[in-house]
Amino acid sequence: MTTTQQRLDPGLRLCTAVPEDADAIAALFDAAALDAVDFRHRETERVRAFWSRRQRAGDRLAVKVVAAAGAPDGSDSPTLVGAALLPLPQDRTMALVAVHPAWRGRGIGSALAGWLEDEVAAVCRSPHAETVTLVQRVLASDRDAAALLRARGWQRSRSLLRMERALTGGEADSVPAGTIEVRPVVAEHEMEALLLAEYLAFRESERYDPADFARALARRRQWLATDPRFDPTVWFVAFADDEGLIAGVCLCTLQTVEREDMAWINRLAVRVPWRRRGIGQALLATAFAELARRGKRHVGLYVVADNEAAVRVYRQAGMDAVPEMQFDEYEFRACEEGGSV
Repeated sequence: MTTTQQRLDPGLRLCTAVPEDADAIAALFDAAALDAVDFRHRETERVRAFWSRRQRAGDRLAVKVVAAAGAPDGSDSPTLVGAALLPLPQDRTMALVAVHPAWRGRGIGSALAGWLEDEVAAVCRSPHAETVTLVQRVLASDRDAAALLRARGWQRSRSLLRMERALTGGEADSVPAGTIEVRPVVAEHEMEALLLAEYLAFRESERYDPADFARALARRRQWLATDPRFDPTVWFVAFADDEGLIAGVCLCTLQTVEREDMAWINRLAVRVPWRRRGIGQALLATAFAELARRGKRHVGLYVVADNEAAVRVYRQAGMDAVPEMQFDEYEFRACEEGGSV
C-alpha cells in the first residue's frame, strides 16, 4: 500500500480493514449518508454480510483510513475517517466508499479511489484474468466526487433515478388476463430458471454475458446462503403456463439500509415476447400487496433515468421520483496491463 499511502496527507494512515471494524465502518457510512441526503443508513448488516461472503471465499479486500488524532468527537485518539470495500472481483464490480464529512478535502477520497484502481489492476494482471469494470455511485449533486473520479479517468456510464411509493395496506394483487400466473418463486427448484429469465429479459445489455451465467448462478446461491437481505419469499415470478416459461420476475428485499418500514425492489424484468401485456404491473401489484402484509409502509427502487418505458411503468404503479436521490454511476475499466481503457 506504499503508493496509495503516499497520496494521503500527513497524519493519515491507510491500512487493511478487518471484520472487527464492521461497526465503525457502518457508522462511517451512516455519517456520510446523513450528511449527504439527511437520512440515517443502517449499514451494519450490509458490512457484516460483505465479510461473510468474503470469508467463505477465503479472501478479504477492504481498507480504512485512520487519522492519528483529531477525531470528529474532539478526542485525541486515532479515528476511522474513510473506508473502501471491494466485493469479489467480477466483470462488473460495485465498490463502496465513504469519507467522514469532517475529513473531506484531505486526499482521502483520492487515496481510496487509487487503492481500488490498484487492486483491480492487480486482479486483471493475474493469469487468465478478464477485463474488470469497477463501478462507484455518487450523488448527482456531489460535484466534488464526480470531478475527482473524472480526473482519475473514470467515465460516467449512466444515471439512476430513485422512485418510491407508500404502502397503505389496501393493495390488491392484480393478475393479467390470459394464462399468466404470478406467485413467489420456489427457490430450491426454480433459481436457475429465474436467473435465465432475467438474462433473457436483458439480453440486449452487454452486462449480461451468457458465458458468465454459471458463475452468476453460483454467486446468487452464495448470496442466498450468506446474506439475510436475499429473501426468496418476496421474489415473484410470472409464469407463462402455455409454454411453462417464466415471463417476468420481481425481486424484492424486506431489509434496507434506511428504515425498518421500507422494502426495496431490486429488479423488475419482463421478457420481450410478453411485454405490453400488463405483466410488469401485475408483478408490482403482487409485490406491493405482500410487502404491505409483511408490515412495510414504503417501497423504493432505482431505475435508469433515461429508460422512459421503465419509468412510465413505475409511475403507473403509483411510484414517484425522488430527485434529490438521483445517482450517477462512474466506471473504471481495468485490463491485463492495468489502468483505464
